[in-house]
Amino acid sequence: MKSHYNICLAGNPNTGKSSIFNKLTKLRQHTGNWHGKTVRLARGHFRHKGLKFTIDDVPGVYSLFGLSEDEIVARNRIFFGESDLVIVVCNPVTLAKNLNLLFQIMEYNKNVILVVNLIDVAIKNNIILNKPGLMHDLGVPVVFTSAKTNQGIEQLKNMIYKVATGKYKYVIKEIYYPGVSEQKQAIEKELGDLPRKEIISMRVLDADDEFFQLIKNRYDDRNIIKINEIRSRHSGQEKNREAILAQNFAYSEMIVRNNVYYPENILEKTKKTDKILTSPAWGIPIMLLLLFAVFFITIKLANYPSEALMKLFSWMEKHLLNLFTNLGASEKIKGLFVYGAYRTLTQVVAVMLPPMAIFFPLFTFLEDLGYLPRVAFNLDHRFKKAGCCGKQCLTMCMGFGCNAAAVIGTRVINSPRERLLAILTNTFAPCNGRFPLMFTLASCFFASASSKFLNAVIPALLAAAIIVIGIIMTFAVSRVLSKTLLKGVPSTFTLELPQYRKPNILHIAHRSLVDRTLFVLGRAVIVAAPVGFAIWLLANTYVGPRSLLSAAGNFLNPAGKIMGMDGIVLLAFFLALPANEIVLPLIILGYTSGGFIQETGSIFALTETLVNNGWTAFTVIAVLLFSLLHFPCSTTLLTVYRETKSIKWTFAAFIIPTIVAFCVCAALNVIFTIFL
Repeated sequence: MKSHYNICLAGNPNTGKSSIFNKLTKLRQHTGNWHGKTVRLARGHFRHKGLKFTIDDVPGVYSLFGLSEDEIVARNRIFFGESDLVIVVCNPVTLAKNLNLLFQIMEYNKNVILVVNLIDVAIKNNIILNKPGLMHDLGVPVVFTSAKTNQGIEQLKNMIYKVATGKYKYVIKEIYYPGVSEQKQAIEKELGDLPRKEIISMRVLDADDEFFQLIKNRYDDRNIIKINEIRSRHSGQEKNREAILAQNFAYSEMIVRNNVYYPENILEKTKKTDKILTSPAWGIPIMLLLLFAVFFITIKLANYPSEALMKLFSWMEKHLLNLFTNLGASEKIKGLFVYGAYRTLTQVVAVMLPPMAIFFPLFTFLEDLGYLPRVAFNLDHRFKKAGCCGKQCLTMCMGFGCNAAAVIGTRVINSPRERLLAILTNTFAPCNGRFPLMFTLASCFFASASSKFLNAVIPALLAAAIIVIGIIMTFAVSRVLSKTLLKGVPSTFTLELPQYRKPNILHIAHRSLVDRTLFVLGRAVIVAAPVGFAIWLLANTYVGPRSLLSAAGNFLNPAGKIMGMDGIVLLAFFLALPANEIVLPLIILGYTSGGFIQETGSIFALTETLVNNGWTAFTVIAVLLFSLLHFPCSTTLLTVYRETKSIKWTFAAFIIPTIVAFCVCAALNVIFTIFL
């Protein structure tokens, strides 16, 4: 008996597959509530009864036909990964749909365990499952689990042990495919004693060309010639794929009908809610209202902790200056470390931390609730009209968290053309590094001194409007690209709307505060201190009467003026290429005559600093639009290169949004100048 076994973990999206992985391996893995969230294999280990098990969590997919990259990744791991067993995770509410994947996996590996997860949801909704009946009809072991409550995890480990060591005896039930099974048997006879001929014969009949590209190096030339000759005689058999799927679903429905009882009202609540949230009349307005509500709460609550943090950092700065003075440090050393690095760093923390600590939990709450797939559903038709794949809705939603992660997420898009469209336009979804600038500037110039309520309403409306403009620009630029550089017809896809679920507060707190807020803040802090250090040097190094920073600002001033800004603002955006989070501190640093960032202390003091340097309400709008539309950060550009392997498309990802930002801001400036 071996001491080490390999396991593959598979399942449809929204089955809790990655949560099962976490429970088995004790690793923390990010899980999502919409299709395509997992795009790479996650690997972990666990021990049970003295044996070691390595488990790979493959992307959540609906089938293994290799139509998209996530399906290809899952199929290749299951077929070529030499797994000792495969665990297929299902949702009891959608079991009939989920079993199709089980049947396809059983073609590749007979050692399969069916895990019906979310069993607590089934109990809560009075769903009754006949476990012995399922095991009899499917011919595979069945384990009921709830990753949330830890129910069934030990039973699953015991079943894994039995299957891996051969102590569980299978009675596999073969599915008969009318008109296909007979051809399959004939092809198997032609293949003779070729290893895994059952799988090869099915792939011949369902015309899976990608599969045969991958097995070229796994068989000798003689067998490859034989396989290709058989394929040529069975070409044009794509209709078999539909026949296989139809039979799988028919068989699934029969098994579920015989072994699962669903109350009549199980899906009624979700259907009634979705009639409103995804309706043509109410879907978009409700989405915009929720967006406004999130921004309103964020802006309303963020000012107070931000001001408190600035007071704390100001108090700490005095002690830091005293320390440098007592150590006999020169004014230049004080400038570098206190007025440059320290003040830039503290401005980033004070300005970014409060809005992120409020915004991300709210956004994660909507994600856990199951609302984000509804957003994708509402926008799907509009993406298709723009010449894109509807899956771009999903990557755009991911872009609100991180554009680099969203670029990786475009792997779920099948068409290379449509994937490039998603990559090139994803920067128009403002990432979490740009939200603090948006919230702060909106609060600076558009708050109402006469009303505390309007003090948050007006900035929230502006922030929501900026997001809407970003979505509109995504549609517009995608349509232009699909008619010029990337011509083609948009493809279709299946988007499953999961049931609404009660958000897990601890899960939300961890993901929003640790995975997002602290991650983004940490990246900004790492960049902010050295950049503040360098900018102070530029601001205090003179060539003639001007500092290097002033000279650079003056050089960019004509371009900045065309867009309704100035050279210092434009310079700040270019210097903030490593991290969008430091744009505002760099702007303030560039404006100070003494070459160091001033203590703003509050939103009102920050407003005064900007007004003293010529800012108006229009300047804020221009800066917000440029921030929304301009080039991605260096991390995203590096990710684009890694995904496309092309300098040309990486440059396009930089220059296209930059040109768009310049043209939009310049056009708006002309309109403002003429009419206002």
